[in-house]
Amino acid sequence: MGPISPATFEGLITDGTVKTDTLVWSATMSDWQPFGQIAAETATCAASGGRYWQRDMVPYEGKFVSAEHKEEFFQRLREGVQQPGTVVYGNFWPRVLAKLIDGIVAWVASMAINFGLAMLFFARPHDPMTWLLLGALALAGGLAQLTLTGALRLAPVALVMPMDYTSLLWALLLGSWLFAEVPTPWIWIGAPIIIASGLVIVWREHLLHRRAALSAEAAAPT
Repeated sequence: MGPISPATFEGLITDGTVKTDTLVWSATMSDWQPFGQIAAETATCAASGGRYWQRDMVPYEGKFVSAEHKEEFFQRLREGVQQPGTVVYGNFWPRVLAKLIDGIVAWVASMAINFGLAMLFFARPHDPMTWLLLGALALAGGLAQLTLTGALRLAPVALVMPMDYTSLLWALLLGSWLFAEVPTPWIWIGAPIIIASGLVIVWREHLLHRRAALSAEAAAPT
């Protein structure tokens, strides 16, 4: 069959139509050869998804880009546009809603199992102020989860999650203000270590992003 495009050929490899013993040929080959003999000399283009000879491609950060798609690839890289084959979060709001519902279901099940029987004997009805505080707590927790999930959509996980460590500071401040709690020595020892590790991760991600930007600029066609 053929001739076919590089992208179509890659699809035939993926679905198992082309195997290692399948005879293949291109204009640069003198004769038909089993695909298994030439597979190591070819690679999938990061821009188009098609298969090309590695000798005719540009290597970039462990990937290969065909000559005809080189300008498109680096232009997308400069603009921050998703490259083909890159995994991103999809259906953002349905995922947020599903995560929220999962959390509610898990919480209800846990309460029913752990405290259901005890409440029959020891529970007392809450006063209006307690219900108001519980509602405010639930609202604040839900908004916090939404903002965290939104942050993960807009920035790398390694950059966002260290910001979650600020909960240590808020826990100390609120515990001291509301409950007159005094931090233990272990907290004073562990908190700086956790905060320092978060700052190191942020600085490392900054350096990696800057290095990738410089590499893209240097490798881009002029």
